[in-house]
Amino acid sequence: EGIAMFLKVANILKKYGVDLQVWSYDKIKRNDDISSLFGDDEPTGADLSQIEPDKLHEPVLPVSSSDTQLAQIITGGVELQNDLIWLSSGDYPVDSIVKVSTQDGTYKITGRSSYHGYSDLTIYSLKGDSGHDNKSDRV
Repeated sequence: EGIAMFLKVANILKKYGVDLQVWSYDKIKRNDDISSLFGDDEPTGADLSQIEPDKLHEPVLPVSSSDTQLAQIITGGVELQNDLIWLSSGDYPVDSIVKVSTQDGTYKITGRSSYHGYSDLTIYSLKGDSGHDNKSDRV
């Protein structure tokens, strides 16, 4: 029998991270006042002030055209049309909202690859809405 191995990355992520605020879609969905505003057109533009975000310190990386091939490998072959990749030890559903301190605006989780079978790592794909650079004051 082989030796079971679990790779813990949470401390490494914190070391190289930036400040984040995360509004889990589960919490947004339970709040009728907000979920009714949470349309597909501007998903990150909803007023989330009624929900307390999780505050984290984890790495967020930009996605450029030259990074797309690497990003596809990291995320398990999913074609990315996203702005950022977030490396996290947290567990958040798709459509959760993330505010990144080093970026203007807010982003929506559009995809996730969980490695929780052998690690505490989840890699998220983040996409800003069409005007996310101007939405940062809403969150």
